[in-house]
This record gives sequence, structure tokens and C-alpha cells, in this order.
Amino acid sequence: MEDDQEDIEMKIDSIPSQVHEVPYLFYPSQLPDAHGKWLLFAPKGSIHDQLWENIKLFFQSTPAFCLFAKTSTSRPHSHQSSDGYGVVMVYCENNPESIILRVGQHLANMLQYTSKTGKLYYKTEQQSRTKTNFFTAYEKKHTFAIDVPRDNIPQKSLQLTTAPPKNKICVYSLNVWMNHMFIKERMLAIFQDIESRRPDILMFQEVTVHSYSVLNDLLRSIGFSTRSQLKPDTKKFSEMLYFNTRTMEALDFEQLNLEPEATMKRECHVLRALHKVSQKRMVFATAHLETGKDRKELRERQFRHLQFVLEQKQLPWIFGGDTNMGHDQDYLGLAPQTHDAWEQTGCEDRYFGTWDPCKNTNLQKMMCGKFRFDRFLFQKSSLVALDFQLSCQTPIPLCNNSHPSDHFAIVSNFIFSMSLH
Repeated sequence: MEDDQEDIEMKIDSIPSQVHEVPYLFYPSQLPDAHGKWLLFAPKGSIHDQLWENIKLFFQSTPAFCLFAKTSTSRPHSHQSSDGYGVVMVYCENNPESIILRVGQHLANMLQYTSKTGKLYYKTEQQSRTKTNFFTAYEKKHTFAIDVPRDNIPQKSLQLTTAPPKNKICVYSLNVWMNHMFIKERMLAIFQDIESRRPDILMFQEVTVHSYSVLNDLLRSIGFSTRSQLKPDTKKFSEMLYFNTRTMEALDFEQLNLEPEATMKRECHVLRALHKVSQKRMVFATAHLETGKDRKELRERQFRHLQFVLEQKQLPWIFGGDTNMGHDQDYLGLAPQTHDAWEQTGCEDRYFGTWDPCKNTNLQKMMCGKFRFDRFLFQKSSLVALDFQLSCQTPIPLCNNSHPSDHFAIVSNFIFSMSLH
């Protein structure tokens, strides 16, 4: 067995159709104790070879919750398909059903996978111990099945990243919710929403030790990094600011206490960064301002402090976060040189409620109206907001239809104003 494994490791980058010495190839390596695997089939030859290359790209981009991948080669084996198909298997950890299903859906979406049956199947290792032909038996013997388009697998290469338009900067902000309910499932849903948008900057509020332990590794797997330091106290939440290393270079970072005072040790995270495409320097900041109607005056003082910190940088800046601003508060009156992205892009009502009991299942017991707590504020003289949208709005079916957070994410694209070109 050791000799076989050595051969397999030597051929980890080989092309399945050109391998005759061993029945399987593994990526990145074979690991024990897998719960089961997603089965992907492709006609032998160039299409199967391309699927295997795409799977390796998938693992480089999204390794979380997947252990390793395995593919058949040209060498005959006991489970071989008799109708000219090769198989690729993506092995998963023993996670809750909802996470395994979301991994499968993510796999299908990223690979644009299609099959002649219109299904992507998952089998447990226990089911696989029975000697059966993979392709003829998996329809009858599986644990999960996901609907996918029918017909042939696309031969085009998987494109995991695209070059951002020149000068456009995408910023994403979300209060991830300090509640520990369905923590793994919710963080995976947030990650997948972020991955679909590929922003340049991420701003989070109410990050806990538990949510960080899941989300941080996922984000790093697709090229995000952070200088933010998590509070070790499990009874408190933190703010976090991430940057996409493909498009942004961190120049310096500050993690400041919100002044004049703040409960839960709330902080302001300030990143000075270089946008690699435009070669322009700018500042990004996030914070979670004080909560409660009786804290209106304190929120305004915290906002004045933020405004002072940002203006001192003497660079274009964008602030995003949970302002806890009610209908009766207009922070822009305190900052005449500041724009609000939602207001500048048309004040669309469909994007107003970032905290909405009528639409968010995590707030169903709240007897109050919707609020625009989450905002992007930016320097009027330097930047222009192209759009403002809500995101992370899809409930998770196998988690009692809970939404990923009690807030919806906000996303905007910004460009530098003509005066800076």
C-alpha cells in the first residue's frame, strides 16, 4: 500500500487519461476519516482531464469543508464505468447536512457542472464500501442529490477570478450577528455571498471568536487578509476589516477606541491602502456605533470622532458599518463634506431596510419597522458612488430558513472623482 501511495503522490499533477500505472490520482493528498464524497462524472479523455484541472483550481480557491479530491485514471479498476465515463470525487468532512449540501451546491456553481442525469450525487463512505459500478448504481444508492443542468460538462477552463475594471473599488459591509445559532452554516453562507461578488474591501461588525474561527480561514482561502485583531473575550464582539490582496496593498493600519466612550469596547478600524489597479492611496474604516434610542447623543459624538480621524489622513476615505442611525438622526448634518452612498445613488426604497423584520427571518419577533442602520459614508470631494445594493438576503433552508445574519449586507462600487484623475 505504501508503494502505491508513493506512486500516486508522484503523479499528483498528472493528466488522468495519460496515467496507466495507478487507478486513482489524489489532490492535494489522500486523507483518512472522510464522511463521504460528491461524485462528478465526465466522458473520458479531454473533458474528464479538464474537470480534474478545474477541481484542483476549486481546492486552491475554496478548501474549507473539503478534505481532498480523487479521480479515476486510464487504469482499469473494480468500480470502473462501462460506458466511457471517468469519475472525480470530492471528499467532505463529517459536517451537518446543511453544510454538506451547500458545499455541493457551491461545487456545482463554481464548476458549472452538468450531467446526463441532471443530478450531482453525494455518497457516504459506508455506502461506497459495497462493490458496485459507480455510474450505474449511484442513482439508486446515494444520500443527497442536487439538481444541475443536463448534458455535457463544459470544456472551457474554470475562471475563478476576473480583472477588476480600472479605478472601480467594491466595498462590502455586514454586521454578521453575534448570535451563535447555526454558526457554521451562517458563516459559510456569508462567505459564498462574498465570493460571488469578490469585493476589494470587507467590513464586518459583531464578529465573535466563534464566527471568526469559521469565516477567517474561508476568506483567506480566496485571497483576503486582515490586520484587525480579534478581542479574545468571548463575551464581546469585534469589528474586522479585510482587504483583497489581489487588488489592494495594505500600507498601515490603526485599531482605535471609539471616543469619547463606548460599551463592549467598540473600536474603529482604519486601513490606509494602495489600490493596485489605479495606483491611488485611500483610507477605509469600519465601526459599530452605540446601540439604543437613549444613546443618540453618544452616537453623534462617536461619529464626530470618526470624522476627525478620517479627515486627518488627508486621503480619499470610505467608512462603512453599523451606525445604528434611526429615522430621526442625520449624521451628514454633522459632516457637510460627506456623502451617503444610498442617498447619492437615488434613495431606492428596495435598498433602504438593512435591518428589516418583515424580510429577515431572524427578526420576526421584533415589533418595529425597518431601519437603514448600515451605511457607506465617503468623502464628497474625492469619490463617487456608482451604486448601492443589499446582499446576503437568501435564507438557509436547512437552518429553519434563517438568514445568514439579522442584518443584510450592503455593497457599493466607488470610483475616484474627475478632480483626482
